[in-house]
Amino acid sequence: MKTEFYNGIRNKILAAVPSITHVRLYNNQFEHSNKDETTGNDEQAFPYPCIFIEFADIAFTQLTKGLQDFTGTVRIYIGFESYKFEDTDVLDLKQTVFAALQGFQVSPTSKSYGRLLRSIETTDTDHNNIYIYIQEYIFSGRDCDADANSGDQFTTPPTTLELNTDLDIDNIIIRTGDGQ
Repeated sequence: MKTEFYNGIRNKILAAVPSITHVRLYNNQFEHSNKDETTGNDEQAFPYPCIFIEFADIAFTQLTKGLQDFTGTVRIYIGFESYKFEDTDVLDLKQTVFAALQGFQVSPTSKSYGRLLRSIETTDTDHNNIYIYIQEYIFSGRDCDADANSGDQFTTPPTTLELNTDLDIDNIIIRTGDGQ
């Protein structure tokens, strides 16, 4: 489920925001890249501007046949490096990322994932010369992976209902309600 979702978001960002060349899963890279050289830097260097994607707070609701509906949050960390006294280019960058992701659906033909909708935007201001904007998007969908026999619930034909009795209609005139 998440691999398809992650790759869809990653490919959308790379296609829609040409200045971004580095998109990866989030693993607190900004904090690890700022470690003191005497203690050792355990994060590989990465270019700016960059984006890291984090899946957070995904809640599941149980359905039948192993299906689950889910709602969740995906966080987009936008990293921008600047040595200017004030650099407003980061504001344009975060807005470009928003325009690319707002309403984005991983696959319009797949009903597994709904559209991304921005819910919160915050700023991490605890880094020298690095601006970090965090955009949170909510999403929903249905996970069909647990039951291989259930198939795609959206294309599976309905179960045939078998009646064990004959219908007995006493009044053969059906009233339509038009006053007759």
